[in-house]
Amino acid sequence: MFHSLFGVEPNEIQKTCVLTPFIYRELVTDLQTTPFHRGLPYSCAQGKGFTLIYSRPGALSTADAVLFLKDTPCEQLILLGACGSAAEDHTAGKLILVKEAVNMESFSHLLKFGPVPDERCPADPGLLERLRQATGLPAESCATFGSIKLEDEYLEKLREKDITVIDMECSAFLAAGAHIQKPAAALLYISDIIGQDNVYLIDRTSPEIRKAQKKAANLLLQFAAS
Repeated sequence: MFHSLFGVEPNEIQKTCVLTPFIYRELVTDLQTTPFHRGLPYSCAQGKGFTLIYSRPGALSTADAVLFLKDTPCEQLILLGACGSAAEDHTAGKLILVKEAVNMESFSHLLKFGPVPDERCPADPGLLERLRQATGLPAESCATFGSIKLEDEYLEKLREKDITVIDMECSAFLAAGAHIQKPAAALLYISDIIGQDNVYLIDRTSPEIRKAQKKAANLLLQFAAS
């Protein structure tokens, strides 16, 4: 079953797994990996010291991918993804590490109660610190949100809670990593500014985003080789 899901055998999974919800055209080149081995719903490519897994967008798909990795040689998990910025001083293309992700994954909960940050999923402290030392990037608080439409409406409330970025996977990814007892942390690049950009019309090939994607890939290559 694992091979059907991921396109590789469990014993082919390397100690470091980099999960990405999004594939862009130059990803395999940036990370110097093999072509993807396609499973359903996931796909895997092999890099020097890591396995790259296309986990597909959304909390459910990404977190399930982590759970399936429990009985493999995987020893640590890194999420490479995009996010929107809730901070007024951020610009598109900025890279950050996530120190904690607030669970706001439920669309129904957001409609009924609003963005109540009552459950924070922390990154693994040891892995986060090693990534901080290797990359020099800041670690900030993220909210994993269950609605793109509601992000704009609740932007000020999120800022009041010192949440600087919003994504759709991180809290579930970190929670799943803790559940299978494998260290997990996230490296995100800002693709849009909430309240200013239409997320559906973002030019993901813009120079700012391409520069961020290449820099993130280089940092991960250096980290995997260390």
